[in-house]
Amino acid sequence: MMDPGEYPGSAGSRPHAEVVAGVLVRADACLLCRRPEGSNMAGYWEFPGGKVKEGETREEALRRELEEELGIAVSVGEHLSTLEYSYPHLDITLHLFSCASFEGEPRELYHSSINWVAPGEVDRSSLVPSNLPFLDILTRSGEDTSREST
Repeated sequence: MMDPGEYPGSAGSRPHAEVVAGVLVRADACLLCRRPEGSNMAGYWEFPGGKVKEGETREEALRRELEEELGIAVSVGEHLSTLEYSYPHLDITLHLFSCASFEGEPRELYHSSINWVAPGEVDRSSLVPSNLPFLDILTRSGEDTSREST
């Protein structure tokens, strides 16, 4: 696994990206996805999502990313939190949404692995650093786990 502080890319350039992530819940667990080999932070786990493209709303971006990466259609629900995070190579604004329901069974179309994990049982050292505050929010709030896939 790459150290979170080690990134390929040119030093001194500080691009910014707007990123969305979704909390999908089944029973008492949320879906985490493992970043694939060859990507930044390969081997680390994250909430599914991705970058917002120009002209997209955050909700549209999240629906698109989850369709592309997991093969599911989601109903984007409540905006749970926003945070700013600085990686050595990139500044991000990360928006977390509840995905109230989804159709289909999540598949590993992009990620090397996916897993349903109770928020309180996540290995914090294996999560991408920008997602740690969201994990804390879910653990404290006891995210509504009554949502089910369809």
